Amino acid sequence: MNNRFWNSDKILSLTAIFLSICTLVVFVYQTQLIREQQYKSVFPYLEMGNAGTNTTGYGFYLVNTGIGPAMIKKVEIKYADSSFQMDLATHLNLNIKDKDSIEFTHSNISIGQLIPPERVINLAKLSKPDIKMGRRLHKFIHDPKLDFIIEYESIYNERWRLSYRNGLPEKLN
Repeated sequence: MNNRFWNSDKILSLTAIFLSICTLVVFVYQTQLIREQQYKSVFPYLEMGNAGTNTTGYGFYLVNTGIGPAMIKKVEIKYADSSFQMDLATHLNLNIKDKDSIEFTHSNISIGQLIPPERVINLAKLSKPDIKMGRRLHKFIHDPKLDFIIEYESIYNERWRLSYRNGLPEKLN
């Protein structure tokens, strides 16, 4: 009787175990890639910006340039050292002293609001063409003491914060 340790049965068995482990590693890696692809396929990307600065049609907008919807989770105004849970339109309406000096239309942003991809939201836009009103509205929105902050999520609960002062969304989780 031959007592060799490495016979063909053991070699085949160990080879099968090794290939099974390699297959498991490949499946785990593929699953990770699929999950990452799913997250990126619904990536919202909110941006705030001006349109028509120094023209008769000035406006300040929020746009979702991503490929997935953005769910609004928090809306905040920071002014000087104070913080307020309100959107930009509400802040402007409360703080523009002479309402007749700037006539503008606006859209409110609220918690729970869903912003689909490619949606442009008019945060503040002149209601009639007037370059002087446009400059005054621009001055109010770009007050150095003012910051408008929005926190939002993707459908996979990834969360970002967009601050007008910082410009780019910052990932929170």
